[in-house]
Amino acid sequence: MRASIFDRSGRTFVACLHTSGDAVAELPLNPYKIKLHETIGSLLPVQKSDNGTRIPVRNRLYLEFNLPREEVIAVMEKARMVPVQ
Repeated sequence: MRASIFDRSGRTFVACLHTSGDAVAELPLNPYKIKLHETIGSLLPVQKSDNGTRIPVRNRLYLEFNLPREEVIAVMEKARMVPVQ
């Protein structure tokens, strides 16, 4: 998964790109602090897990965080790919 961070309208976003089919990433973060967009403004569901939040990773998706940029970077550094169920 490749990711780049940017700010928009006072929010922190991460553009995620996965070039090898579909996968799932797990982020150590409460799902209420994150929104997943297929395109900005088009929301997709996230899944709560025992360790935080699971998100599908495919093509290009956007994560919107209600956190400061530094915390978003820390969360993304701890993200891990998990088997697709």
